[in-house]
Amino acid sequence: MNESVFILSSIQKKMDENTNMQTIMKAVAGLTVFTVFFCSFNKADTMKLAWIISMPLIVILFIFDSYYIKRNKECEFKIYRFEVEELNKKIKTAEIMGEVLPDVILDRKIIKPAQEVSLPIVYYAVMPVSDILVYIILIY
Repeated sequence: MNESVFILSSIQKKMDENTNMQTIMKAVAGLTVFTVFFCSFNKADTMKLAWIISMPLIVILFIFDSYYIKRNKECEFKIYRFEVEELNKKIKTAEIMGEVLPDVILDRKIIKPAQEVSLPIVYYAVMPVSDILVYIILIY
């Protein structure tokens, strides 16, 4: 029992770390957007510099965000596999002992997490392209 609690708590800890990192990245993205918005009230040169700095930063944030989403899906799948293994162990142990398990355990539905959908690279190009278009419009 202690081993199963340890395994589940370590997986949950990874998921919490992923959630914290995603929150930090969203805060950085919000700060970047605010900076660009604030710089748009200043000189055109400052605004150009803000756009040049923000575009690669937003692309990097999108890539890291997808990485942490992928890690969360992996953790959910590990929990699913662990629950299936635990249920199979209970069933085998009950069969060996000649016990009859309650219907609640036998009818238990373990919901399989959604399989990861890998996004095409075009998804990551949407935001930078829109940034570039706005940048071009503002320059001219």
